[in-house]
Amino acid sequence: RNLSTADNLAAGKGFVDFVRFPFVQWPPLYPLTLAGLKLLTGLGTFQIAWYFNAFLYLVNLWLWSELL
Repeated sequence: RNLSTADNLAAGKGFVDFVRFPFVQWPPLYPLTLAGLKLLTGLGTFQIAWYFNAFLYLVNLWLWSELL
């Protein structure tokens, strides 16, 4: 749902998922970020999500190392 919402948002169709229902049950920051990065880089949503999740995983590891 996040990837399809990011695709629709980048295409100018609004906050709707793959079956055209409004994306209201989850926080909107992740699809907004993916759509923004898609517009900036021109890559596909799946590629951006893969790199962004790898980056967030490293940030999570760093934050846990600081905490412990």
